[in-house]
Amino acid sequence: MQLKSAWIGYNFPFDTVEAHPQIVKWRKNGLEKRVKMPEHHMTLGYFDSVDSNKLTDALKKLGIPLSQTSVVFDGFGVIDGYTYLTPNLTEENPSNAVRKTILDDQLLLPENDKDFHLSIGGADPFTSSKPKEADLVPTLTVNGRLVLVGKEGEKFVKLFWDDAKQTFIDPNAKQTHAPIPVEAVVIFPKIQADTCVALYILARFGKEAFPGIDVAPVLFWSSLPEGKNPDQLLAEGVLTIDLGGGLFDHHIANTESGKREDCASTLIAKYLGIDQNNALKKCLAWAKRDDLEGKGTISDDPLDRAFGLSGLMMNLNRAFPDDPKRTLDYILPLIHFHVLEETKRSEELPLEWQILLDTGKANQFDLKQGNADLKCAYLETDNIALAGFLRAAKRMDLVVQRRASSGHTNIITRQLRSIDLRPVVEALRKEEAKRKDTGIKFDRVLFQSPGRIEGLDEWYYDDAANTIQNGGVNPGTTPATRMSGEEVLEIVKRMIPFGIIGALKRKKNIELGK
Repeated sequence: MQLKSAWIGYNFPFDTVEAHPQIVKWRKNGLEKRVKMPEHHMTLGYFDSVDSNKLTDALKKLGIPLSQTSVVFDGFGVIDGYTYLTPNLTEENPSNAVRKTILDDQLLLPENDKDFHLSIGGADPFTSSKPKEADLVPTLTVNGRLVLVGKEGEKFVKLFWDDAKQTFIDPNAKQTHAPIPVEAVVIFPKIQADTCVALYILARFGKEAFPGIDVAPVLFWSSLPEGKNPDQLLAEGVLTIDLGGGLFDHHIANTESGKREDCASTLIAKYLGIDQNNALKKCLAWAKRDDLEGKGTISDDPLDRAFGLSGLMMNLNRAFPDDPKRTLDYILPLIHFHVLEETKRSEELPLEWQILLDTGKANQFDLKQGNADLKCAYLETDNIALAGFLRAAKRMDLVVQRRASSGHTNIITRQLRSIDLRPVVEALRKEEAKRKDTGIKFDRVLFQSPGRIEGLDEWYYDDAANTIQNGGVNPGTTPATRMSGEEVLEIVKRMIPFGIIGALKRKKNIELGK
């Protein structure tokens, strides 16, 4: 494969990098990533054009694991606004060996041999030198995956190095295994997190690899039939999971690899080529932790432990010892709706948010209340899930969302920040009363009070959730505000600074006698 405008480097976990205190500070000060993709990487070298097969052959000669490496970033620098981190690489770090090899094999031109660095934000001046200018405190240690990125014709390609296969692979490529028809699936009778996730992944994502898997009945065996092995059973259309060896028995796989790193779910996800699917990340982590580490719900809180999924599954196993299918019937729908929600959060909602920004239907802005810096957003959309996504994934402290179809406008906050919304709701009610011409006399205490005011049904102040609702998620008969989105936004920006940050939290603590 001939790749043009290519580079080789290491991809790092986006959230881990972004959570570093210094980077959080830079972001608050307005430093933005040059490319809006949720990823970070350290480039080892650029190619005008490179043959991926020749590059693979060169890397094979090294004879060392390359797919993962740990990098410590202990410094940073700034060139004309371009901000970057600098690594402290030991001599034996695989990244040094990779770059030396591609230089020695003349696959990389010396002029394209640039300093290792991790781009944080600003426009890259593409100078060859990216020196360390100051210490990064604390240092940042991250694990990276070796990646090759470029264009094959007009198609953008991203390939990751696979130590087992000794080549670059496309993790999103369609599986190439010959389809194996399945008429039944077999698991151990005691239902566990790993087997639940494994069954879900197979039924949802394995229909091409295992035709019939989505409708195949689940059988419960404590052992294999005498004289039968998993391969013979698979040839007969019976797929075993974590039982007696076979394709998806993690006990065998971990023994062969010498590493305690896989459970049945991760083996299946890797087989199907979806182990990097963001929507499955938490499911796989839960299955792996529950199975390999023997940990269910980690929290010490008795309510968390009582209602955590691992604990509930144990209760179901006890309730239906002779009917494990009933336990599956309760658990699998919960996993399904979790994955649907994760798909929205990891794929659909980020895309919709970016489209709203690009089309001018959303914007981000900063406010201050007391000494607190508040990260805020305004958007016009009917998608009620976006506000929660912005609070959780984008760490927005305050979100103003206007329904594009009706004009209903809601204000939600991140409760942890305890933003004082009283000046805002007072101003909104005052302006609404003026436009509605109700004759309601202005009373500051009344206009700042929680709940709904008689004659001003438009605005409900929920001081428990710390939101101001003009209809909430389901407006029903609540009339939309007479103000435009811009007018509501202007009131929010003008009145937030008059609030007392933390006042709501202090009030609640007093009420609770704390």
